[in-house]
Amino acid sequence: MRGDSYSLNTPSFCIFSNTSVMKVAVVLVAVIALVADTGHAQTFHKTKMLNGKGREIPVDLCFDQQSKLLTVKPHKSTIADVPYGAIDRLSYEQAAHHRTMGGGGAPGIGCVGNPAGLLTCPASFGVAAVLMLTKAKNHWFYVVYKQDGGTKELALRLDKREYEQVLKTAREQTGKDVEMLVSQKGKSPGKK
Repeated sequence: MRGDSYSLNTPSFCIFSNTSVMKVAVVLVAVIALVADTGHAQTFHKTKMLNGKGREIPVDLCFDQQSKLLTVKPHKSTIADVPYGAIDRLSYEQAAHHRTMGGGGAPGIGCVGNPAGLLTCPASFGVAAVLMLTKAKNHWFYVVYKQDGGTKELALRLDKREYEQVLKTAREQTGKDVEMLVSQKGKSPGKK
């Protein structure tokens, strides 16, 4: 009886085929995920803020729809918890400024006293000159709010890949319009 296969001639009571069941399961999981995500916090991880020493530090900018709270926090502590009701004004500005070399030193200063560096010094001076002539665009998001009877302001530098989504989320969750500030040259911010 090798090679013979036997099948039962019983009728199938399955309404869906296996592929139909899988499709329904995938759609069901997607719908549950969509509903479960509604009302949760949206966090932006590429935001920066100036600390007390004038240095930029990375912070997380979180909009929490459920608790109606805007939170700014570095990795281990919280800088600000701002209830949506306490926000007076939201504004955005795109500012262009000249790039500078990091460290505050003159470009090419590492060439002095370094024989191996003599070969690359002319290139580093050229690169430094080009960098000094170009401009970087920064995206600034300002939050003016009331706390403890006074007015406070948060100035956050947004990442170029996240700033549009931050502005959209801020409008949607706080219910406040984001004021577009005009840059120094009179151009409208956000125009490329």
